[in-house]
Order: sequence, then C-alpha cells, then structure tokens
Amino acid sequence: MASNAFSQSAAFRRGDSNLDGAFDISDGIFTVRMLFLGDPPPGCNDSADADDDGALAVTDAIYSMRFLFRDGSPPPVPFDACGLDPTEDPVTCDQNPHCAVELPCLDQQAIDAILAEAPELAFSFCIPAGLLEFPSDSFDISVCPAEGAKPCGPTEEPGCPVEITSVKGTLDTAGRRIAFRFEGKVDDLPIVVTEKIFNTSATCLNDFHGRDPGQPFSFELVVPLLVEEKPGGELDITGLGEGSVENVDLALTATGGLLCRLFQAGQGAFIELLLAPLDEAAKALTDSLSGQLVGLRLCVTG
Repeated sequence: MASNAFSQSAAFRRGDSNLDGAFDISDGIFTVRMLFLGDPPPGCNDSADADDDGALAVTDAIYSMRFLFRDGSPPPVPFDACGLDPTEDPVTCDQNPHCAVELPCLDQQAIDAILAEAPELAFSFCIPAGLLEFPSDSFDISVCPAEGAKPCGPTEEPGCPVEITSVKGTLDTAGRRIAFRFEGKVDDLPIVVTEKIFNTSATCLNDFHGRDPGQPFSFELVVPLLVEEKPGGELDITGLGEGSVENVDLALTATGGLLCRLFQAGQGAFIELLLAPLDEAAKALTDSLSGQLVGLRLCVTG
C-alpha cells in the first residue's frame, strides 16, 4: 500500500523537550530529569530526541547544551518550526499542544484521493486450477479444470484469471459506511459440467458480465465505519467493521452445447458460490485501506 495520504503523526519542534513552546536550557534539564529522576514524559518523545538518533539518552541533553552554549550544530528538522519527523525510528510523538495540526476529515473528496493513491485496487487474481468443485443433485461442476488452465497471477501457477478493472468508493456519512463498487470481467472461463443421469460432460466457456452483456459485472462491498464521538461532536474513525456484499450485477453467457445452455439457465446458484472468492479478494484489498482511514475524523455537515 502507498504511504498514507493523510499522515497521523503529531507535529513537534525538536529540542523542545518540556513542550513549553521554547527551546532553552530548561529542555536539557527536563530530559535529564525524565531519564534519571523519573519525571513523566509530556507525550512527545520526538521533541526530546534532540540529535534524532532514534533513542532517548543523556546525549540528547548534551547535544542541546552544546548548541545553546558551545556553538554546536542545531537539532535536525523539524527545529525552526513545527513539523513531522522525516526519520523512521521508534521514537514517536503523540501530542504537542504548541504544534497542533488540524487533521483533514474524511469526505467524498478524501475517499477519491485515497483510492487514486492505490492503483493496486484494480487487480487480477487467479482461480487456481481444480480448486473450485461444486457437486449438486443434477450436475457436478468443476471451475477452471487443469486441462484448461494457464499460468496466471503473481506466481504464474496454473489457473484462470479474473480481472477487476475498477474500484470506486462512495461515502455515506449519515450511515457511517463506505460502499466500494468493484467492476470486472471474465472471458472464456472454462467450466466442466457433468450431468449425473447419463454421466455426460461438456466443457463450457463462460463470459461473466453484468445483466447487460455489454457491461462489466459489478458488486459492492459495504464497509461500516467504527467511530468514537468526541467532545464537540467530532467523530473519530477507530476502525472498519465487517463488510457485506450488496447490489450484485453478475451474469454469465455459456457456449459449448446443450449442457452449457442448461448450466447457463440455472446460473443463479452457481453465481452465489462464485461470489465467495470474489468477496474474500475484495475484503483483503479493502482491509489494506484501514491504515488510511483509522485516525481521521468523519466530516459532519449541518
């Protein structure tokens, strides 16, 4: 997943160890007291990491004192003004009252921006050869049998590709949920249909599309937003709930003889079964968006 479109790290000014909004001798003293006398940290250790080495130590206090009194080097950015830490390290900043940054809230424009930064959401995944077998009272159905499979997917294992061509998200602020609409297509998916009376078989080639054969198939994965109400009516997004599949527009056209036409006529039950792997693939991708959404506020208008 691409880097977060809206960084959740608190801004700070390096060297301002005691978070009083100034950088002076009291900051070095505060760091020493915090390290050796048990004074509680104020909530932004990054400010105290004066040399930006990714650890809090007495060297941070020495670094500050050398800059103040011995013509030493200034602390690394952000120092002259509040900002975010450009260095990835275990020292973090939870809050700094003198560097409060108003985080953007989640609205439709933000959803569009997040999806624009995640081109991998339009994807192809592979149905492994011989994995999906569906017995019924009248027919046995084998999806993507080994003899019809080709190398596909990142590992190029034998299988049949399903292509998701686009993903769009619609934010329902009042309902506190996002509907992710997936569109895709499947061309010539081989399915072996065996009827049980005479034990005859046919290999059907199936195109999957919307109810209108000229349109891609589509379905929505509706994901609830878990929110926490804060003083003043702000709604912080704390997580994503379990998604559900809705508004399915999926049909198939089968070619290959009489058994294939019978299979096409009874496609409803099969499509219900096929939605399961599509649902799992969609959920895996939307789960990857959790880090983009958790910590944002939900925009409330009115």
